[in-house]
Amino acid sequence: MGMLPTNMMPAGEKPPIMAWAAVGCLAVSLLLAAFVQFTNTWYVNNDEDSELSWGLNSVSLDCVEMNGETDCTFAYLMLRDGYDDGIPVSDDFTSGNYYDYDFPEKESISGSTKVYCDNTARFILETFQDEDGEPTTEGREQAEEIKQICLEMNSAGNTGGLVIWMGALGALLGTIMLVMSQIGKTLPSNAERFGKLTSWISGGLIILGLIIWSLMKSTDEALADYNSGMSFYLALIAGLLAITAGILDMLDKRE
Repeated sequence: MGMLPTNMMPAGEKPPIMAWAAVGCLAVSLLLAAFVQFTNTWYVNNDEDSELSWGLNSVSLDCVEMNGETDCTFAYLMLRDGYDDGIPVSDDFTSGNYYDYDFPEKESISGSTKVYCDNTARFILETFQDEDGEPTTEGREQAEEIKQICLEMNSAGNTGGLVIWMGALGALLGTIMLVMSQIGKTLPSNAERFGKLTSWISGGLIILGLIIWSLMKSTDEALADYNSGMSFYLALIAGLLAITAGILDMLDKRE
């Protein structure tokens, strides 16, 4: 007869499959919650002609195609801190390129929401001017509108993003607790016992951050065609995975 393996589990015990599945769910939740903080697909317009998409604290501008080549001039200026200050202007106006500067050649450029809104408002004021060189009433109204959108989107992104970061931190702590519990290690104050509860709290915080962002984001008519994008739904999945992790861990303890 062959010898029995020395590391066999005691009779009647089941492998902790659900517990390790809970660890996996919580780890993926952590990665997603951190990833969506740096994406620009929170608020998007599905119209092919739309060039702007919003992140929590950033925007992405698509570069336009000019004569078969990518032209990022306008996108770069709108996302450059300081607008076009410091960029030398070319004297060769016949070329159609008024800036003596090598602009990046990309499909899109991302930058700060606040910088974009400030530069866009300045561009509008410079575009809508009367005979005396003063901004027109229409120009002031449009500039004020973009400023208001900026404030609301920034506030929504800052507040919602902070709550989601708290949920991500909870997911990290919960993952550590669940792993320590599975390998039989003891944390200070026996914290490994609270992995399930921490998972639920982290999932709740992530979903709460989504709700806060949804309620605080701008509802201006200029954004009427915009809808929640991929980043929003990835964050939602992150929250649901964290809650699922707690449920799986609970079911494993019942076996």
